[in-house]
Amino acid sequence: LHAKAIHHRLELDAFLGKNIVKMYLKCGSVMDASKALQEMVEPDVTLWTETIAEHTKRGMAKEALRIFQTMQLNGVAPNKITFLTALNSCSRLEDLRDIHDKIVQGGAESNPMVATTIIHRYSKFSSSGKARQVFDKVRDPDVFVYNVMVAAYAKDGLYEESLGLFQRMQMEGITPDKITFLAMLDSCQDERALKTGQLVHRMIEETGLGSAMIDISTGLISMYSKCGDLEAAKAIFEAMEERSVITWSSIIAAYAHHNRVSQALELFEEMQQAGFAPSPVTFLSVLSACSHRGLLYRAITYFASMIQDYGLTPLGQHYGCVVDLFGRSGEVGDAEELVERMPLEPDQEVWMALLRACRERDDAVRVGLHAGERVLELDPGWESGYVVLSSVYAP
Repeated sequence: LHAKAIHHRLELDAFLGKNIVKMYLKCGSVMDASKALQEMVEPDVTLWTETIAEHTKRGMAKEALRIFQTMQLNGVAPNKITFLTALNSCSRLEDLRDIHDKIVQGGAESNPMVATTIIHRYSKFSSSGKARQVFDKVRDPDVFVYNVMVAAYAKDGLYEESLGLFQRMQMEGITPDKITFLAMLDSCQDERALKTGQLVHRMIEETGLGSAMIDISTGLISMYSKCGDLEAAKAIFEAMEERSVITWSSIIAAYAHHNRVSQALELFEEMQQAGFAPSPVTFLSVLSACSHRGLLYRAITYFASMIQDYGLTPLGQHYGCVVDLFGRSGEVGDAEELVERMPLEPDQEVWMALLRACRERDDAVRVGLHAGERVLELDPGWESGYVVLSSVYAP
């Protein structure tokens, strides 16, 4: 159809052009859709927005933002949906700032839906301060806007700021919901936040949520573990009437975090006996526990079980744990071989584990140099990489 239109030198008017663009989008030919869009006579904002959204959906963020810019150069003003779509295309902080500026210019920043998305996107870049500036401009924020802002503070570990916002929303007559409580629990990440976590726990019990909801109980287990109260985490787990893989993984991670390795591994066995198949997250906690205690051969057994018994594909973090254990055991050659045989591209964490392994051996400078080069290629600004690499050469 498109070829015939070109052959007959037909203008892609609103009707014909719209159908050709939609056809390409439906078929997944996003580049052809973009080309046809720009051949059209005055495409409307909806068609521009749909094309941007399809590029974003397919992970083509850079191209999506280019189309967004082209749309404006063609004199088409973005609407609320266009801005929301463009925000979701921002994979870099500078792109987000640019789109945010355009939203401000368009007068859409105070719209609760747009503001919520901006706050959420800034939180992805750990820019909770910038997110708060947006939050403060929203008139009469509802529970959804509050939840996103509380979650942004939680992500940055700012539990005092989370608590202040949590208290403010209640003073304004807004009732916290499950998402609010989960965000508050997530914000409590060390011993300093224990009292805040306990306060949130009491409020959860007062609302009647408590252990009746698996995700709330799992959040409580994680919170108490991070805040140093393993006994409270254990009590929450044991009081649960119903458990899930996530719950089991959370309590195993709690014991591993507190270096209670034997209990963590016992819980892992209990989990399987109870009929729950471990997830990649569960295995990561188990491998981390083995790493804390230097249990190389048990870690190898669990690693093999992950693949052979449960059909799971290990990620970089799983390989990193085993590489770290090989290094601690002085088996730098085995560590290097495992990295070389990985079916996926080793990430920074894996190379860093291999680099740390080389600190323990005087004869591993060659391996350490290679690992260090790879670490710094992946992140040239990572100071820890330089520190560990220099220690490999230290006498």
